[in-house]
Amino acid sequence: MRKYCIIQENNKVKKLLSIIKTHYKAEYGDSLIQEVNLSHVINKIYNEDIKKLVKDLWQDLELKLGYEIRLLEVNSKVSILHKFNRRSRDLCFIVKIRADITSKDIIDSIYNASDFKVKLRAIEV
Repeated sequence: MRKYCIIQENNKVKKLLSIIKTHYKAEYGDSLIQEVNLSHVINKIYNEDIKKLVKDLWQDLELKLGYEIRLLEVNSKVSILHKFNRRSRDLCFIVKIRADITSKDIIDSIYNASDFKVKLRAIEV
């Protein structure tokens, strides 16, 4: 089981995830969980205008949070039909901070500074 600090969805996060879900070509491989950074996502989007939009929104989100974020792909659906669909639907953003109870002060400070809620979540691998 792995723990992550997941950003709760608000309108800005939903908009960015929606754009990524539409244009990002995920590579599932054999891993059930994959953390990817901005450059990986940008390299898997082929429309230049969408690349710029995703980059701007992603960097704006990082600036507001004050921490690096990553896109977390949860690839738990292992079926033949899922392999043909190259777009992941189980996506969320995580904050790159220590994911345990000692991070409560950091999580509270992120909320106070940016109004973004961050929750600890355990995902079985």
